[in-house]
Amino acid sequence: MKPYADALELSTHYVGNDISPIINALRAAKAAVDVPVFMKLSPHPNIQEIAIALEQAGADALVMINSFGPCLSIDLETACRSWAARRALLALRSGHQAAGSALRV
Repeated sequence: MKPYADALELSTHYVGNDISPIINALRAAKAAVDVPVFMKLSPHPNIQEIAIALEQAGADALVMINSFGPCLSIDLETACRSWAARRALLALRSGHQAAGSALRV
C-alpha cells in the first residue's frame, strides 16, 4: 500500500461473542499489507477482551470512536455577518454528528 497509504483502518462491525473472526481479519490484513493496521472496534459486551486479544495478535493501534454527537454546528459563513444571520444546528434536531476530519488530530 505504500506510498499510497500510511496505515489501514479495519472496521470490525461484529456483534457475536466469538472474537476469532476479528483476530483472523487482523492477521489476514497484516499479512496482506505493508503498513500499520488500525482495528476499529464496534460495541461488544466485553470490549476489553477484544482489545487485549487484538494487541496480542499484533494490532498496531485500536480505534475506539467513530463520531461524537449530538454536536453544535455553527455555519461560519453566516455566523460572521450578524447575530440575526447566525445559524446554529443542534444534532437532536438536525442529526448532525462530528465525524471524519472534525475528529482527526
